[in-house]
Amino acid sequence: MKFRQQELFNIREGERLRDASMNQVEANADSEWKEHASLAVFRAAQQQAEITSDDVWPFIPSESTTHDNRALGPIMRSMMGEGVITPAKTPCGQDRFTLGKNPLHHRNPQRIWRSLIFLDE
Repeated sequence: MKFRQQELFNIREGERLRDASMNQVEANADSEWKEHASLAVFRAAQQQAEITSDDVWPFIPSESTTHDNRALGPIMRSMMGEGVITPAKTPCGQDRFTLGKNPLHHRNPQRIWRSLIFLDE
């Protein structure tokens, strides 16, 4: 995909492309996997006050697969809409991120989510 110079820093276009990609990967995800992933987010959020997608993967059964693991991103957003998690914020209101733990992902930045259902025992 070629971009002209003025398009390189077009925030709205970047958001549009991000949303289109997330919608596409979610539409292509295996429906059973999406159910497992949603339950995994719920379980992780019950057990930890803050989670990332790395914390969710151990709760997804290994036999449950989908074509593209990036489909977990739309699942996390969906669970935000369900009131299970919300983006964690710094004291000045900025979204919080951490570096991923999976070496195959090259320490990519991951959003930190605050659990809204954490069962503090």
